Amino acid sequence: MTTETSPPRELELNAGIDGRITAVTLFSYQADVTRTFNIPLEVGATRVKVPTGFPASFDETRLRIHVPEGITLADVKTVLAKSDNGPDYDKIDALYDKKLLLEKSLERCKRMVTALEGYAATALSKESGMSPTDIGHFMNSYEEAGSKWDERVQKLEKEIQEIQDKLDEDEMSDGPSDSSDSPKHSRTGVAFSLSTDVAKSVDVDITYGVSTAYWSAVYDIYATSDNDQAVSIVYKASISNNSGESWDDVGLKLGLVAPQSTPRLQPWKVSFQKAPNSEPNAWATYPLPKILADAEIDVPEKVQVPNKTQGHVLVLGRYTLASQLLRICTPKLSSSVSIKAKVTNTCKYPLRGGSSSIYLDGNFVSSFHVYSANPGDTFEIPLGIDPNIHVTYHPYAKDVAAVESISPFSFRPVLTYSCSQRITVVNTRDIHVHSLTIIDSIPTADDIDLFIKLVNPPLKYPEALASGFKDLVQAKTGIQITEGVPESCSVFARWDIVDEPPYDLSLLGANGKINWVCSIRERGSVDLNLQWQVLSYSSKQIKDF
Repeated sequence: MTTETSPPRELELNAGIDGRITAVTLFSYQADVTRTFNIPLEVGATRVKVPTGFPASFDETRLRIHVPEGITLADVKTVLAKSDNGPDYDKIDALYDKKLLLEKSLERCKRMVTALEGYAATALSKESGMSPTDIGHFMNSYEEAGSKWDERVQKLEKEIQEIQDKLDEDEMSDGPSDSSDSPKHSRTGVAFSLSTDVAKSVDVDITYGVSTAYWSAVYDIYATSDNDQAVSIVYKASISNNSGESWDDVGLKLGLVAPQSTPRLQPWKVSFQKAPNSEPNAWATYPLPKILADAEIDVPEKVQVPNKTQGHVLVLGRYTLASQLLRICTPKLSSSVSIKAKVTNTCKYPLRGGSSSIYLDGNFVSSFHVYSANPGDTFEIPLGIDPNIHVTYHPYAKDVAAVESISPFSFRPVLTYSCSQRITVVNTRDIHVHSLTIIDSIPTADDIDLFIKLVNPPLKYPEALASGFKDLVQAKTGIQITEGVPESCSVFARWDIVDEPPYDLSLLGANGKINWVCSIRERGSVDLNLQWQVLSYSSKQIKDF
């Protein structure tokens, strides 16, 4: 004897009419939208179809369905909507497919532009150590690459707009005019089966992706020149929604990293270090953009973001971050004292890279791109010019003397040029100024007949250096070396890279740059005196000296 099973009950819904948007998770280049459907179930199986009502930007690859406990979900499939009197869906599908490919190409191009700008900022920073010739070559390459990507972005945006115009024309030409056809909808829908032992109504959440909604980080950063302990930062989100759906009174989450597949650990190979390539390769020597921790920001209140919205701003939080104000001046080039803040991200969320407006003492001073920073990371922010510190770079003095001496190279007179450079720094503020760095330099020489000797000041060397290195340097250069600096000392000098580990001993003093690190009392001043000697073992004229 066989028992006949009755066919499952069928129920067809429209996403735009029967489901309401309850949650949205926004990422850099896409969004996940959750629609909640209240579905009445009878005992047994119910086949649910939602073939219509999803937006044109519907991405079924991000499809997820959540059912309450006690309900069995099965047979999840995507389906195609059919219409006897609708528009030419084959033509529209082809246009949508082409538009989707173009949009993905546009996203890649924009990421390339962002990466190119990041590399350029790193390449042109002080830390890169590029020569003027290398900078010139790099700028030519940057201009050529930038122009290529800008033209590509402009071309793709034009093609996408042309396709969108055709879609608007085709979809509005005929077909149903009820509310479910506005905004424009995808032909792709969803079908699934639900089973229950008890007749009841349940809420089912269908989550899908859309590629035309995203968010970017925007910051307002406030600092005061008399407080070097903290800066205030207003963390904001700029939201764009072109998904074809309005988000009315929905819960919003902001993803800090794009959704991705499960990472795979790659093999770890070790090998002997190879000699560096002598040819400059600007693209290979700069660090990759920082990878943010996988986290989401929950917006505490429900949001309203209509369709076709650009730049809708939400304030995510106001944070006070630990910082240290640094003042830097290179008086040989400019007497202006620049201020920058060395900031530590002490808030619980990663800071996503984005544009910022910088305010110092209540005044807008600049715009700046903040790079991504995880909690605990440190980054720097330029704060403009400090008008209350005056630096005077006096004319340098030079004396020349011929000394009869046996040269280690030849039996000729040695010409000794004794040079000095005086710098005066005046603090007109009513507060003590800490961490003022004055950058100057002495000449360097590659000629075997020239030797540069630093006479003053004594230099602070890295305390992590091997104990015998101090004696070696002092013996070779005659420079007095200071291992430690007393707390009461208001001024000390060091090589330009002395506090930038890892220490490459071969580079210490190679560029001749010296940093005076000053701490100046309120209404105080300090005189700095740089002295060096140029020893010539040749009677030839020294170039540019």
